[in-house]
Amino acid sequence: TKKMEVWTPKDAVQFLDFAQQDRLHAAWYLALFGGLRRGELVGLRWQDVNLEQAQVTVNQTLVAVKGKLEVSEPKTESSKRTISISLDTVAVLQAHLERQNLERERCGEIWHTTGYVFTTNIGTPINPANFGHAYKRVVRAAGVPDIRLHDLRHTSASLAIKRGDSPKVVSERLGHNNVAFTLNNYVKTYGSQRREAALGIADLFPRDTSQPN
Repeated sequence: TKKMEVWTPKDAVQFLDFAQQDRLHAAWYLALFGGLRRGELVGLRWQDVNLEQAQVTVNQTLVAVKGKLEVSEPKTESSKRTISISLDTVAVLQAHLERQNLERERCGEIWHTTGYVFTTNIGTPINPANFGHAYKRVVRAAGVPDIRLHDLRHTSASLAIKRGDSPKVVSERLGHNNVAFTLNNYVKTYGSQRREAALGIADLFPRDTSQPN
């Protein structure tokens, strides 16, 4: 079992700021703020994205089997899910769609219309391994801790819990069917949370400010 690593909010912002000009910027954004798995990201189609309703639905994944790309069912039944996305995520996806349309115009006849949200520069599906390599290149160039692509799911969950989101909601967004599993295996506490949890004797006897000294 590989050790779970997460980014701090500062790391996440630094990475996304650096990656703005990367053609897969929207994928990294959705990985961080949507918590999607690698196969779910490369298997995502525009028909699964509702920008007006600010929702993304996971209906399939894309996997490589003996060198060939195959569409597969989501990992578990709970992995088939619809998540709400923020307005800034909607804006990032809209910009990605516009960028993709420009790529299609430039490619002309060599463009492959596949309907996938994240594609190669000629429209074909992205091999999950190549997707991982692309992520690594951006991470190392951005100067942030070199965590795994899967650790973006851990970061997404940890940041959501830090913000105060319901553990059940976070678990459902990740496609888990067990809240305890999410908390035990996907959430890492930050130093600021541990400091805020420090309990002193004054917390046991809150001062009554209505009484005179």
